[in-house]
Amino acid sequence: MSTQPQDNPSTEPDLEPEIRHLAHHLWQTAGRDFGQTALDFWAMAERMVVEMTVDSVRRTNVA
Repeated sequence: MSTQPQDNPSTEPDLEPEIRHLAHHLWQTAGRDFGQTALDFWAMAERMVVEMTVDSVRRTNVA
């Protein structure tokens, strides 16, 4: 599962390593809950990383 568009990868940051790291952290923080799937943790992490990236870009454009 890649968050990077394939048509123009040079203009988009590669968020996959950050998403992977955060998803693993969320899983560990949840007590390594096997009731949720890896995809659940990936989706949570992806949402968080994308939101943080968008917020960062907005702050940069305002400054």
